[in-house]
Amino acid sequence: MEVGNSRDLAGRLKDQWTMAEPKTIQQVEAEFKADLDKLRQSHPKAQTAILRDGEKGCDPADPAKAYAGWKVVYLSCHGPDGPNPGREKTPTLYDTVEAFMRHRSVLMQADLSCIPSDATILAARLVITRQLAADQKPPSKPNLWVAEPCNRDWEADSANCYFYAKGKHWKAVSGLYYGDDPDFWPVFIAHGPAGGGAVSVWDFTAAVKFWFDGRHANHGFFLYGDSNDYMRMYTPLAKDLRQRPTIMVIYEPK
Repeated sequence: MEVGNSRDLAGRLKDQWTMAEPKTIQQVEAEFKADLDKLRQSHPKAQTAILRDGEKGCDPADPAKAYAGWKVVYLSCHGPDGPNPGREKTPTLYDTVEAFMRHRSVLMQADLSCIPSDATILAARLVITRQLAADQKPPSKPNLWVAEPCNRDWEADSANCYFYAKGKHWKAVSGLYYGDDPDFWPVFIAHGPAGGGAVSVWDFTAAVKFWFDGRHANHGFFLYGDSNDYMRMYTPLAKDLRQRPTIMVIYEPK
């Protein structure tokens, strides 16, 4: 599908929206295991990689090693235009962070190196857990979240509205340049509404395939929604391991 932007895509999908059933992370993990069992009927060598900081078993060569491959930075290009502390500094990361529209959300990356580079990607899911509070409930009206892949080797301790790494400028404010050698690739590698409870799950199969196609380096993605939803999402610093961002992958080694 070719669309002008995320707002255009949201408008096209609005009539298809239904309120998602709330799910726990335990239910999400059980459904993922069921997907694995089903895929193994036609791909008996299929394996999984759970990319969640603190999770063991991602690397088949060292199953006791805990995964520690996420990096996250909050980017804000909220107006007014011009230098100000909200835009020119790199915010400190805490156990939760704001995730909202394209001008106030999170740039994230998960290390995929524990998956063989020549593997066939069969399925993947992105799991994000929001902090629920009285004024932070899942949306009860049509909403859309998208993942936009980055084309810059950014640094979590120095990226901000103007720089993706120390001394290295985005071509446009907050990476909003999509011409030749774009800051972010002009594609959505995942899209869909938020979950009906604390946990949201998006099909991330196309996203992982995007980084395994030999043409796109894995520089992560910007996750953002529309004005119909606002969340504070848990980061890799969350005390509860199961609340941390997770990419669950089913792949078949060559």
